[in-house]
Amino acid sequence: NLTEIADRGLAGKANLTSLINILLNFPNLNKIGNEAFEGCTNLKFADIPNTVTHFGSNVFANCSSLEGCYFDQSQITSLGVSTFVGCSALSTVTLPSTLTYIGEWAFHNCSLIGLYCYATTPPEVYNSASASVSAYQNSTYWQGFRSYNAINN
Repeated sequence: NLTEIADRGLAGKANLTSLINILLNFPNLNKIGNEAFEGCTNLKFADIPNTVTHFGSNVFANCSSLEGCYFDQSQITSLGVSTFVGCSALSTVTLPSTLTYIGEWAFHNCSLIGLYCYATTPPEVYNSASASVSAYQNSTYWQGFRSYNAINN
């Protein structure tokens, strides 16, 4: 019956290595609080379930071993401030179609190779406002990427 992971709920748990399939075992989980997994230095992968609608700030801050995070089935509309700050091994993130906003410093000090976003309208970035590949290419916030590829379902 777990419905939320509280602020700092699992922060600093060095023995936590993967959230793939773990969070999926909680069918009522709808909120992941601020700094919920902050400093989990051995965490490598996270899969955020489709029941999650609220995602706090600094959730994965300083998870230095985190390589991939998958939101593609979640229902979140925003990534909070500094969601992945200090995740130096982070190379792949998949974002859901429901995403409309990415907070400041969300990917600061990351090693992103692939950022996949299912949203057809480019999410706003930081405090600025901004349905397709061309929309991403022409968006002020997404112009710095070298390549854009449509995701076919």
